[in-house]
Amino acid sequence: MAELTGREATDRNAPGRIITPPNAPVGEVLEVERGLKIFAGPRTDSFFNYLPFPITLAKALNEGFFPDLAALFPPTDFFMNQIVRSVLVEVPAEITGLRRLNYWATTAIYDQGHGWVQLQRAGGPNGTTLWNFPEGSAGININATVPSQDLAGRPAHPETDPATGVWGQIRDQTAVVVADGSTYNQGVHGRPTALAYGAYVADVFLPMVIPFIPGTNALWDPWQGSHNGKGLTEDAFDNATKVILNQDFVSGLTQPAKLLDYFPYLAAPPES
Repeated sequence: MAELTGREATDRNAPGRIITPPNAPVGEVLEVERGLKIFAGPRTDSFFNYLPFPITLAKALNEGFFPDLAALFPPTDFFMNQIVRSVLVEVPAEITGLRRLNYWATTAIYDQGHGWVQLQRAGGPNGTTLWNFPEGSAGININATVPSQDLAGRPAHPETDPATGVWGQIRDQTAVVVADGSTYNQGVHGRPTALAYGAYVADVFLPMVIPFIPGTNALWDPWQGSHNGKGLTEDAFDNATKVILNQDFVSGLTQPAKLLDYFPYLAAPPES
């Protein structure tokens, strides 16, 4: 594993500095310099969801209708007992500091004719899943963009003015859905118009990063006012759905995997 800092951190061609030992073993915790811990190997998947939920909500956002998620009950966990190849890193606060940090990641491949091609990005839960199915009403491939572009289309008057880019796509698609469901003006999060509610949702989800303050408990539940990291026990789809639809939604699914109280936190896969 290589560490990249400063300008190198934004350059996919930068070699970085290798911090893992030669022939590092797979499936073992590596304790390297400055208190860093690294694990690469199979783990029990900590993700849990009923796939018809995000598929239906993504289709609703793309086509402009209020989804009937209740019709999909009862849910079952599509990820139960699945095994994933994981790379996990624990960084002490002595390195990160205690200020708020913003985390995100990308997956890219190297193409001989085109160089590095970004295929996917991840940050705030569900963002690229729900608003990129397929490429959204504005024809934007969100997975090919970066967080610094997320607010580029946000206008001076976000609740009324035309908007573009990723921000505009999320606002406008959300507005159509909550207008169809007449939920935009309900409860403590309600707004006077559907477009104003869409602007609120776009501001919650963008920029599409995971903010976290080291030394605090991770919990991503913006419906309840918590937007701090992403824990392993909260249902991210439930929490995203509440915000998008301005409607309480509880799937009833819970974390099925046995978690460890020490790094790498995710349990080893069951022995075959």
